[in-house]
Amino acid sequence: MHELRTKVKTAVDIRGASPNHRVESNSKDVGYVVLALCYSMEYGGPTAIVDDFFVRPAFRGIGLGKAALAEVRNFCASHGARAIHVETGRDNAAALAVYRRAGFVDTDRRHLTLGLADATHAP
Repeated sequence: MHELRTKVKTAVDIRGASPNHRVESNSKDVGYVVLALCYSMEYGGPTAIVDDFFVRPAFRGIGLGKAALAEVRNFCASHGARAIHVETGRDNAAALAVYRRAGFVDTDRRHLTLGLADATHAP
């Protein structure tokens, strides 16, 4: 039987506190969700960005990803966030399916990046 427990840790970076959620199954770490918090004029308040989301391959397809995103949604809502954003590759069908099942929708917006340093890992 698989269970999901999340624990919020605080990692300080240039944006301030960033809550990170661990995904556990049978008391073992099997993944994580990293959030970045910011303010949005469009939404008129705080928003969150899923900066990184990972579940070990052996634990995919059993609902842990969807459950983790539900926990993230609850955390964000209880902390006043007005929206949660996520980005993924256009050809990443598995990730798109998980995000859509969690309620994320496509928008007509484009995500652009101005890199100020080299990426520390590949997307």
